[in-house]
Amino acid sequence: MEVGVASNMLAMFPNDTQENDCATSDEELMSLHGNSDDENLKRSTVFNPTRDLKDPKFKFTLNMIFSNSKEFKSRAICKVSSCKWFIFASKSNQDEPFKIKTIGPDHSCGKQRDNKTIDSGFLAKKYVEEFRINPSWGVKEFQTHVMRTHNCTITRTQAYMAKRKALDLITGTKEEQFDMLWDYCAELRRSNPGTTCILKLDENPKTMVNGRQRFLRLYICFAACKQGFLAGCRPIIGVDGCHLKGHQKGSQLLTAAGIDGNDNIYPIAFAIVEGELKETWKWFLTLLDEDLGISQNPFAWTFISDKQKGLIPAFYEMMPNVAHKFCVRHLHNNFKTEGFGGQELKDILWKAARATTEPEFSKYMKQMEKIDSKASEWVINKPPSHWSRAFFSSFPKCDVLLNNLCESFNNVLLHVRDKYNWTMIESIRIYMMSKLQQNRDKMMKYCQRICPKIMLKLEKNKAKAAECIATKSDQFHYQIEDIYLRLFSVDLKEKTCSCRRWDLTEIPCNHAIAAIWVKKDEPEIYVHKCYTVDQYMKSYSPSILPIVSIEQWPKTGIEPPLPPLYKVQPRRPRKLRKRGIDETTKKESDSRNLTLLKASRKGRKKKCGSCGTLGHNSRKFPILMGRIHFEVQQQQIHQQVGKEGLSTPNNATEGSSTIIESATSMQSNSFIAEQIVITFLVIY
Repeated sequence: MEVGVASNMLAMFPNDTQENDCATSDEELMSLHGNSDDENLKRSTVFNPTRDLKDPKFKFTLNMIFSNSKEFKSRAICKVSSCKWFIFASKSNQDEPFKIKTIGPDHSCGKQRDNKTIDSGFLAKKYVEEFRINPSWGVKEFQTHVMRTHNCTITRTQAYMAKRKALDLITGTKEEQFDMLWDYCAELRRSNPGTTCILKLDENPKTMVNGRQRFLRLYICFAACKQGFLAGCRPIIGVDGCHLKGHQKGSQLLTAAGIDGNDNIYPIAFAIVEGELKETWKWFLTLLDEDLGISQNPFAWTFISDKQKGLIPAFYEMMPNVAHKFCVRHLHNNFKTEGFGGQELKDILWKAARATTEPEFSKYMKQMEKIDSKASEWVINKPPSHWSRAFFSSFPKCDVLLNNLCESFNNVLLHVRDKYNWTMIESIRIYMMSKLQQNRDKMMKYCQRICPKIMLKLEKNKAKAAECIATKSDQFHYQIEDIYLRLFSVDLKEKTCSCRRWDLTEIPCNHAIAAIWVKKDEPEIYVHKCYTVDQYMKSYSPSILPIVSIEQWPKTGIEPPLPPLYKVQPRRPRKLRKRGIDETTKKESDSRNLTLLKASRKGRKKKCGSCGTLGHNSRKFPILMGRIHFEVQQQQIHQQVGKEGLSTPNNATEGSSTIIESATSMQSNSFIAEQIVITFLVIY
């Protein structure tokens, strides 16, 4: 009731006599006469180190306020002695803030590019967020950016150290990463149940520090990879090892990979070990056996690998009944090392490896024996069941001759193999997690029954099948004649062909397709189910699940291991492997931006384009001609002096001495020219 009366009374007053809202402007709250101290405080700027120090246009101004004296020293002067510029800050009393009170005259020294305060530590803290976004920011590009932004001079070493310190701030130091390994393994087991994560420490008392053990090995096999491989991949595994670079140089990364239904690599497990030794391979194969159950049926499994150090003895001891293949490319490298080089021997070796029948294999071995009997003996001593398709088992449904499975996987991990342990492992986990999802999504959009790569192989065989003539024997047996008048026998019921190509891969060869067409069937029906999309999706249906941040990891309370003692090698660590003599390197053309293949010239003899002789090139030809000319002149001088003897007149002696001096001068000039040319060749 009272509220209503009051509102009615208020309405009776004119509008200009009513009160305004309380949310008035700041000017209405100011004193009529003002206060000089308040006005100066309002004009002052508060120093913000996180914002101002990152601003390249930032300048100290008068009355700038600081939180304490640690942010700004009381007095600073210019480092140039002749310059009278200075700046002074203080507090007038306890109630006033610490602020700049005096700024001296302008600089009379001009701009200076040498700034000792801009060191690697300052740059690392300043550009840590930029390196977090772009860790591959080049050292040279970063150096140029800093010099242009801050108008200063820094060396390449300072830029490199700044980048290294910034990355350490992002990922943590080596010691910090090893401190979190136990908790990280516990988090992997929690987030991905069934994952195998084994951390082994060095039990050698000589390497311990106050009873604290050092890191030795780490094995990881995700449950999704384990389940997917057993559900949808063929029983063939490639194993390989590669060197770790940078901070972990000296250790090795062991990997195991399979083949999915689309002939893509399927990573299974990996491990960080101290080196490629028999002991480390035994440890790795033992854990792999426990995860996949290889020893339960060893005759069904096939491994392919290079002749890694300690791997072959470990296989013979741990898995004696498992079929083992060798990479033919590495076999050929050993073949060349023994002195059997040349393109002809190389071609015959590869033809023998690709031969699918024993008579064809024997034919190529006889050709090699005619060319070089010692080379043939060396190859025969290698069991052909390890490297020739003619002796491969048809059970794995795979006829690969190269260990590209693990080599391709190791090549993908090249950019993380120089990182610390936890950073590298986490990068591998993220790559595998995203790769499984990408392959799964890609195949879900595919509408055919057979995987795409297998369809391409089948289409190539169809093109070759058009050249074959099939003659029907009964409902399932056919005789095939190719364009070379060779005869083959095909059994559609047993899905075999006398060329054995269908037997090895379970993909119909050109002879089988010719018979299938006569039967009025589709070749896709005769492709094995391991190449179907359904089987492929079984491999990728399990997922590697994500993990949470480090604050939410389970705390094991186990004492963290110390970093291993790796021997630091001199010079900058290599990232790319050394290529063989006959391997090609990719170089881009500057003019057309095309990818060119350039063969290595290592091992070739130089041939001069001027004189046509071997042993030097045209650039060394002038030096050699100068040497020959000098030797001829020197022989002529000695012959002339020998003929004249001791009775040579003074003028003749003086003449000969002049000739000798000129020859000596010529020799020194020739030597200088040679040294200049040699220096030029070394540099460029």
